[in-house]
Amino acid sequence: MSVQSLTLPKGLEYAVKNKFDIVSMSFGFDYQKLNNNKRGLVEKQLEELEKSALVFAAASNKGLSNDDEVAWPASRQEIFGVYSASGDKGRSSEFNPQINRANSRAMFKFVGENIVSTCRDQNEGVSSGTSVATVVAAATAAMIVEYIQSQAQEGAGYIEDAESPERGRQRKRLAELVNDMRKPRHIHWIFQNISVAHDSDFLRYLHPSSLLAVDSKDKSTLDASNRAMDKLLKCWDKSGRPH
Repeated sequence: MSVQSLTLPKGLEYAVKNKFDIVSMSFGFDYQKLNNNKRGLVEKQLEELEKSALVFAAASNKGLSNDDEVAWPASRQEIFGVYSASGDKGRSSEFNPQINRANSRAMFKFVGENIVSTCRDQNEGVSSGTSVATVVAAATAAMIVEYIQSQAQEGAGYIEDAESPERGRQRKRLAELVNDMRKPRHIHWIFQNISVAHDSDFLRYLHPSSLLAVDSKDKSTLDASNRAMDKLLKCWDKSGRPH
């Protein structure tokens, strides 16, 4: 029995009780390791979280030891199962497990190789793995959601401004969309539209800077912010409002 399978119910209970917006699970194991008494509870907790929270889980390094499949809970249909990529143009990591093409949420890879992080002994070290990529994925989602919410708050009380009418209109539209942006299926849709396919392995690469990076043409951070808003709204309009 793994440590995660023993502590997972308590962690999920805390997340549900406190209405978490984003949950990051940098682990994976065989579902059979959950004893029968806890399976029903864990499934119920995850189903509750998946209604309103963005849930990310590591696909696991080389999958389960027996069949190289994506580990649980990343294998669940409503969870963002995260794969790893190198920082070199999004090349898929060699330690990724077999791709689960049946799960449309498990189609994204984030940088997960040679990431500087704090180790268990509190010293700085370098880590690699789908567990690392999962943290990057959750942080990217948090950055996008926070950006949308902050811009929407400014746009909610928008009064026409002759100096920047377009920016005001953008913020007002984001204010109208902010509730939808919190839903998992809509964040998945945004991920799909700002990610790129670098190779033929089905996975799409999404770097944290895909949306909010400063472009060489930007004269200020204001220009970068305007461009980010424009990109979000264009993604939204591309195929109509997601359902």
